[in-house]
Amino acid sequence: NTTVDLPVETVVRLAKHPNIIGMKESGGDITKIGSMVHLTKGEDFQLLAGSASFLLPALAVGAVGGICALANVLPGPVCQLQKLCMENKLEEAKELQV
Repeated sequence: NTTVDLPVETVVRLAKHPNIIGMKESGGDITKIGSMVHLTKGEDFQLLAGSASFLLPALAVGAVGGICALANVLPGPVCQLQKLCMENKLEEAKELQV
């Protein structure tokens, strides 16, 4: 946790670098995550949610997964949330996210 909040424009530039294939975004700003996903669409670059508290919204805007500390103590529910989202079972995923 660096507490460095990278601007979207910087992430878009970094996404073009051949040695950078993704990043964990822990800020929780879903609009920002969605912008990063959208603006890096043509690159070999993926975004990961940095917390289970916003995993479902991040997945909904195009993040590919999460690096969630909660998975250390509740791995089943965190994995189930990801699975439900991938299966497009959003109502069930919403219930689990709450």
